[in-house]
Amino acid sequence: MLKKIFKILSHSSRPALQSAFDKFYSELLQSPEYSLFLEKLKGDRTLSYNLLSQKELLIFKEWLGQRHGTLLDYGCGLGLSAALCPRDLTVYGQDFSSVAIQYNQKNFPNHFWSLKPYTKKKNHLNSFDHLVCMDSLYMLNQDKKTALTNLFRPIKRSAIIFQNLNEDLPQIKGWHEEIIDVTECFHQYLDLAEQMLSLAPINQERQKFSVLWDTISKEIFKHRQQNMKRKVVRYEKYSP
Repeated sequence: MLKKIFKILSHSSRPALQSAFDKFYSELLQSPEYSLFLEKLKGDRTLSYNLLSQKELLIFKEWLGQRHGTLLDYGCGLGLSAALCPRDLTVYGQDFSSVAIQYNQKNFPNHFWSLKPYTKKKNHLNSFDHLVCMDSLYMLNQDKKTALTNLFRPIKRSAIIFQNLNEDLPQIKGWHEEIIDVTECFHQYLDLAEQMLSLAPINQERQKFSVLWDTISKEIFKHRQQNMKRKVVRYEKYSP
C-alpha cells in the first residue's frame, strides 16, 4: 500500500506499522482538501483511502450490491465497504490502524471492526460469506499462494481483490476466478491525481498535513515506476 509503510513493514514491529497508519489516517480525517480531492477524482466524496479509479469503484459498488450475509474486509481502512453495502450485508473489518478502527466504530456502529483477525478472536465468527481485499495482500507477509490460501480459508461464497500485478494471482483450489484488467483507467486516474496534487490548495495544506499528501505523492510515483497492470479479480466458490 503506502511506500513509507512498506519500509516499516519489512524492518519494524507491528506497533511501528500501526503508528505509521495512525498518523496517515489522523491527518486524512482532519484535512479539508481531501474530500474535495476525492470528489474531483471519482465524483464521490465517500471518505476512504484507496487508489481506486472510477471504473474500479463502479465494479465494487455493483459487486457489493449483490452480496448479502457477512463480509470480511481485510485491510478495511475507513470502512468503504460499510459505506456502500446493502442493509442485509454485515461487514467485519480488520485493519492495522486504531484511528481507522475507531472512526469505523463511530460511523458504522452496525458493523464490526477489529485490529486483530476475527478468526483468532473468541466469541466471533470463524467463517464469512464474502471477502474484499484492496491492495492489502502484502500485510499477510507471505508468498501469494500461501497468502491467498490462508485468506480464503474462512470464506464460503465469493471474493473480490483489487491489486497491482505483473502476473496473475495463483489459482485457488475450489474457486472460479474472473479477471478484469483496469490498467488504462487506473493510469488515467493517476494522471488526474498528479495534476491535482500540484494545485495551490493542496500544496498549501501539505505544510500542515505532510504525511498525508507526501505519502499519496510517493505512492503515485511508486505506481509509475513499477508500471504494473491493475486488475480486479472476482471469485466464486464452486458448488459442491
